[in-house]
Amino acid sequence: MERQERSENVPKWENMDKDMLVNIFKKLDVVDVVMGASRVCITWFLASHNKTMWNTIKFNDTDSIVADNTKPHLQDNNNGEKHRYQLREIFIEINKFSRAEPVEFFFNVNSNVLEEDLAIISNGCQISENLRYQYRKLKI
Repeated sequence: MERQERSENVPKWENMDKDMLVNIFKKLDVVDVVMGASRVCITWFLASHNKTMWNTIKFNDTDSIVADNTKPHLQDNNNGEKHRYQLREIFIEINKFSRAEPVEFFFNVNSNVLEEDLAIISNGCQISENLRYQYRKLKI
């Protein structure tokens, strides 16, 4: 009986304050937010669409994205490996977060980003000012 009372007093993740969730989500990589956290419940969905999360989008420190389009897409074979997404898939998902208009994108210097992929994200984000590789800057 005491155990049940204790579990009733524990706050639930879906009832957490949205600002606290936003701060937690800012620490996640972009794939975890758009392909995971935003799909958990309505509270997490709303928190993941907070504008402040999307000013700067970093793709340079995630291993969940196949950033080189010349390599074949890796399929999830259910052996416990993390699913990997094509960069284009992530760009399309980010466009669904239409309230947010990112200003900066960071890519790994070894990324092979296709012009068609850049068109997807730049069409969805009118105020995108630049794409920044770690060592060089491209203007859109």
